[in-house]
Amino acid sequence: MQLLPYEIKAMLEKFKTLQKLFADEKNWTKSSNARDIEGNSVWIFSDKACCFCLSGGMKHVYVSTEKIEELWVKLRNAIAVRDGIGNIIGFNDAPNTTIAEIRAVVAEANV
Repeated sequence: MQLLPYEIKAMLEKFKTLQKLFADEKNWTKSSNARDIEGNSVWIFSDKACCFCLSGGMKHVYVSTEKIEELWVKLRNAIAVRDGIGNIIGFNDAPNTTIAEIRAVVAEANV
């Protein structure tokens, strides 16, 4: 079943934190900031976007937050514990990274 754009938008509006966004594994992806329901790469603010990488999710969820830089630092620090450098995109897209690890760094960063 394919979701209509307004259904996708309504679904995503309920996510106020990355923890809520990534509570469902279907909302996470690799190698693209955002994807549509068919798996095509799309702009993170597209009405068709329904899943996000860690970086794309941050941009999507916190686009209008004044504390965005503080949140980026918290997320980088949580990832640095694992990869030694805090590379958000590299960590997300690493072949062995799982949704459980994504959820763990998001919880540690409290984003």
